[in-house]
Amino acid sequence: MTFNSIEKLETVIEKIKDVKVALYGDFCLDAYWVLDPRGSEVSVETGLQAQAIKKQNYSLGGASNIAANLAALKPKEIKIFGVAGNDIFGREMISQLNEIGVDTSGLVIQEENFETYTFSKLILEGKEQPRIDFGTFNERTKETDSKILENLKKATQESDIVIINQQVPGSITNKEFIDALNKLIEELEGKLFIVDSRHFASNFISVSLKINELEAAQLSGVDASLNDVLMRKMLNNLQPSYMKNMINLFLLVEARMVFLPVIKMEFIKFQVSNLIRNLIQLEQAILHLVLFHVRWVPTLVF
Repeated sequence: MTFNSIEKLETVIEKIKDVKVALYGDFCLDAYWVLDPRGSEVSVETGLQAQAIKKQNYSLGGASNIAANLAALKPKEIKIFGVAGNDIFGREMISQLNEIGVDTSGLVIQEENFETYTFSKLILEGKEQPRIDFGTFNERTKETDSKILENLKKATQESDIVIINQQVPGSITNKEFIDALNKLIEELEGKLFIVDSRHFASNFISVSLKINELEAAQLSGVDASLNDVLMRKMLNNLQPSYMKNMINLFLLVEARMVFLPVIKMEFIKFQVSNLIRNLIQLEQAILHLVLFHVRWVPTLVF
């Protein structure tokens, strides 16, 4: 199936309306604080120059952003599972999720040692300043993990697809949690699980992995780094379009990533179920290079 036809695309979007989605992940909030030095003053108490915020905005990030993108596709149901802190950021995040029709009843509120993941961007004269992150030192308890798993297990029985998202470093603090997830996946044989994990992808079994080229290399035992990817992208921006494929292939060989040449998407056929086809428009899914099935065995046919 191709996405060149508007009619076919409309048919796919229409089918999504019958899909029930369960989403586990790192639910985050993005904060944008616009600074204006004209409103700042020197603190009487400390003698230090204060920073005045002229405007503040908050938007859904991480798994919350995935939920928002899903909501835009208008599936039959979106249920989310994860953890948030009992704080102002968590309440804002949950409020925004509820507003777009996401079922947040599976979200566990951990009262202690957990701050809602919030990435605060300070904007000064149109330029982003060093970010302020909340939740860096979170410690998820085993009790929280048990509640998440219990909620997730109930929901997955009725869901058509389960998405697992992990992108915050250290967000899974108990190895037993992944073991329990794998057990759940085995129990629900035939259920479609899609995993997008920056730090634990190799720990999941019998799932479809949504990965980028760097993660694909690392999962295949290649000693590649982010610099290899950034260098290739930089050269692509500098060279005429007809040179791009040659540059891509050269850099991949230098990084020993010869198994993954960059080929235009129209030459790639995905061997995936109809349900993945229905949801392939999810954030960046079709723009990333590879879907792998059952650990990291390629399912691409050329």
